[in-house]
Amino acid sequence: MFGSVSGFSRLPALACLMVLVSMPVAGALVSPAAAQDDEPEAPPTPRDTVPNRKLERQLAILHFKPDAASDACVNALSALHKTQDQLTQEEARYHDQDIAVAQDVLESDFENSLEHCSPDARALCAEPSPSPGLAQACAQIDNVPEPAEQ
Repeated sequence: MFGSVSGFSRLPALACLMVLVSMPVAGALVSPAAAQDDEPEAPPTPRDTVPNRKLERQLAILHFKPDAASDACVNALSALHKTQDQLTQEEARYHDQDIAVAQDVLESDFENSLEHCSPDARALCAEPSPSPGLAQACAQIDNVPEPAEQ
Protein backbone atom coordinates (compact mmCIF):
# COMPACT_ATOMS: atom_id res chain seq x y z
CA MET A 1 0.00 0.00 0.00
CA PHE A 2 3.05 2.27 0.11
CA GLY A 3 3.25 2.70 -3.66
CA SER A 4 4.67 5.67 -5.43
CA VAL A 5 2.71 8.60 -6.80
CA SER A 6 4.62 10.79 -9.25
CA GLY A 7 7.93 9.64 -7.78
CA PHE A 8 7.01 10.59 -4.23
CA SER A 9 6.28 8.33 -1.30
CA ARG A 10 2.55 8.25 -0.58
CA LEU A 11 2.91 9.63 2.95
CA PRO A 12 4.75 12.87 2.08
CA ALA A 13 2.57 13.32 -1.00
CA LEU A 14 -0.62 12.93 1.02
CA ALA A 15 0.62 15.20 3.82
CA CYS A 16 1.65 17.86 1.31
CA LEU A 17 -1.64 17.62 -0.56
CA MET A 18 -3.64 17.84 2.66
CA VAL A 19 -1.94 21.16 3.42
CA LEU A 20 -2.42 22.42 -0.12
CA VAL A 21 -6.10 21.50 -0.26
CA SER A 22 -6.75 23.37 2.97
CA MET A 23 -5.09 26.55 1.67
CA PRO A 24 -7.16 29.24 -0.05
CA VAL A 25 -7.61 28.44 -3.72
CA ALA A 26 -5.99 30.98 -6.03
CA GLY A 27 -6.68 33.94 -3.81
CA ALA A 28 -10.13 35.41 -4.07
CA LEU A 29 -10.67 34.16 -7.64
CA VAL A 30 -12.74 37.19 -8.46
CA SER A 31 -13.90 37.37 -12.04
CA PRO A 32 -13.70 40.71 -13.85
CA ALA A 33 -17.50 40.94 -13.83
CA ALA A 34 -17.56 40.57 -10.07
CA ALA A 35 -15.00 43.32 -9.64
CA GLN A 36 -17.47 45.94 -10.87
CA ASP A 37 -19.71 47.50 -8.25
CA ASP A 38 -22.84 47.46 -10.43
CA GLU A 39 -22.55 43.75 -11.25
CA PRO A 40 -23.89 40.92 -9.07
CA GLU A 41 -21.40 39.07 -6.89
CA ALA A 42 -19.44 36.21 -8.40
CA PRO A 43 -20.47 32.67 -7.55
CA PRO A 44 -18.72 31.18 -4.54
CA THR A 45 -15.12 30.15 -5.12
CA PRO A 46 -14.33 26.43 -5.08
CA ARG A 47 -13.02 26.93 -1.52
CA ASP A 48 -16.53 27.96 -0.44
CA THR A 49 -18.30 24.97 -1.92
CA VAL A 50 -19.79 22.04 -0.07
CA PRO A 51 -17.52 19.52 -1.88
CA ASN A 52 -14.43 21.40 -0.71
CA ARG A 53 -15.63 21.62 2.86
CA LYS A 54 -16.56 17.93 2.82
CA LEU A 55 -13.15 17.05 1.41
CA GLU A 56 -11.48 19.06 4.17
CA ARG A 57 -13.42 16.95 6.72
CA GLN A 58 -12.32 13.73 5.00
CA LEU A 59 -8.68 14.86 4.96
CA ALA A 60 -8.84 15.82 8.63
CA ILE A 61 -9.70 12.19 9.33
CA LEU A 62 -7.05 10.78 7.02
CA HIS A 63 -4.51 13.04 8.72
CA PHE A 64 -4.67 10.67 11.71
CA LYS A 65 -3.55 7.72 9.57
CA PRO A 66 -2.26 8.92 6.18
CA ASP A 67 -1.44 5.40 5.00
CA ALA A 68 -5.18 4.64 5.11
CA ALA A 69 -5.59 6.76 1.98
CA SER A 70 -5.95 4.63 -1.14
CA ASP A 71 -3.96 5.18 -4.31
CA ALA A 72 -7.18 6.48 -5.92
CA CYS A 73 -7.50 9.11 -3.18
CA VAL A 74 -3.86 10.20 -3.46
CA ASN A 75 -4.11 10.33 -7.26
CA ALA A 76 -7.32 12.39 -7.09
CA LEU A 77 -5.64 14.80 -4.68
CA SER A 78 -2.64 15.04 -7.02
CA ALA A 79 -4.98 15.95 -9.89
CA LEU A 80 -6.69 18.52 -7.66
CA HIS A 81 -3.35 20.07 -6.74
CA LYS A 82 -2.35 20.22 -10.41
CA THR A 83 -5.60 22.01 -11.27
CA GLN A 84 -5.09 24.43 -8.37
CA ASP A 85 -1.64 25.29 -9.71
CA GLN A 86 -2.97 25.74 -13.25
CA LEU A 87 -5.77 27.98 -12.03
CA THR A 88 -3.35 30.09 -10.01
CA GLN A 89 -1.15 30.53 -13.09
CA GLU A 90 -4.11 31.35 -15.34
CA GLU A 91 -5.50 33.82 -12.84
CA ALA A 92 -2.13 35.57 -12.62
CA ARG A 93 -1.72 35.67 -16.40
CA TYR A 94 -5.22 36.39 -17.62
CA HIS A 95 -8.29 38.04 -16.26
CA ASP A 96 -10.85 36.70 -18.66
CA GLN A 97 -13.61 34.15 -19.16
CA ASP A 98 -11.17 31.21 -19.09
CA ILE A 99 -10.95 31.64 -15.32
CA ALA A 100 -14.59 30.56 -14.98
CA VAL A 101 -13.87 27.40 -16.96
CA ALA A 102 -10.82 26.68 -14.79
CA GLN A 103 -12.93 27.20 -11.67
CA ASP A 104 -15.46 24.67 -12.98
CA VAL A 105 -12.67 22.14 -13.55
CA LEU A 106 -11.34 22.78 -10.05
CA GLU A 107 -14.76 22.25 -8.50
CA SER A 108 -15.05 19.00 -10.44
CA ASP A 109 -11.64 17.94 -9.08
CA PHE A 110 -12.82 18.67 -5.53
CA GLU A 111 -15.85 16.44 -6.10
CA ASN A 112 -13.66 13.71 -7.63
CA SER A 113 -11.23 13.85 -4.69
CA LEU A 114 -14.13 13.68 -2.27
CA GLU A 115 -15.52 10.62 -4.07
CA HIS A 116 -12.17 8.82 -3.89
CA CYS A 117 -11.15 9.84 -0.35
CA SER A 118 -14.50 9.47 1.40
CA PRO A 119 -14.45 5.65 1.56
CA ASP A 120 -10.95 5.75 3.07
CA ALA A 121 -11.96 8.26 5.72
CA ARG A 122 -15.16 6.38 6.54
CA ALA A 123 -13.24 3.09 6.84
CA LEU A 124 -10.85 4.76 9.27
CA CYS A 125 -13.81 6.05 11.29
CA ALA A 126 -15.23 2.52 11.45
CA GLU A 127 -12.10 1.15 13.15
CA PRO A 128 -12.52 0.30 16.85
CA SER A 129 -11.10 2.48 19.64
CA PRO A 130 -10.23 5.66 17.72
CA SER A 131 -8.16 8.36 19.38
CA PRO A 132 -10.16 11.28 20.83
CA GLY A 133 -9.08 13.56 17.97
CA LEU A 134 -10.05 11.02 15.34
CA ALA A 135 -13.39 10.38 17.05
CA GLN A 136 -14.09 14.13 17.03
CA ALA A 137 -13.14 14.43 13.35
CA CYS A 138 -15.33 11.42 12.51
CA ALA A 139 -18.26 12.96 14.39
CA GLN A 140 -18.00 16.03 12.14
CA ILE A 141 -17.66 14.13 8.85
CA ASP A 142 -21.19 14.88 7.65
CA ASN A 143 -21.70 18.15 9.52
CA VAL A 144 -21.15 20.51 6.59
CA PRO A 145 -23.66 23.36 6.29
CA GLU A 146 -24.71 24.51 2.85
CA PRO A 147 -23.14 27.81 1.76
CA ALA A 148 -25.25 30.89 2.46
CA GLU A 149 -27.41 32.07 -0.42
CA GLN A 150 -26.04 35.24 -1.96
